[in-house]
Amino acid sequence: MTTITDIRNDLINVFNKLRDGTMEAKDAVEINNTAGKIIASAKVQLAYAALKGETPNIPFLQSSEPVSSVPALPAEERAPKHLDAPAPYTSRRVSGTRY
Repeated sequence: MTTITDIRNDLINVFNKLRDGTMEAKDAVEINNTAGKIIASAKVQLAYAALKGETPNIPFLQSSEPVSSVPALPAEERAPKHLDAPAPYTSRRVSGTRY
């Protein structure tokens, strides 16, 4: 059975393959879309159980395996530093409210 940990490990692999150019973006998009739908269905199941005041038994969310330690790309192969930097804080006013 596939668990949330399996999906997370698969997505880590997809990310690394996309980053190193061994996977096409359209394939990564489809895999991420499918994973998102699987995760969303588990979220719906959790929300429904919470509304009913129950504790659900969702085998998909139960995993004793650690998240894969997929090696990251070396620093020189990662995105340029300017893409890693956080966006600068800017305040804006919308209808008199500061965000």
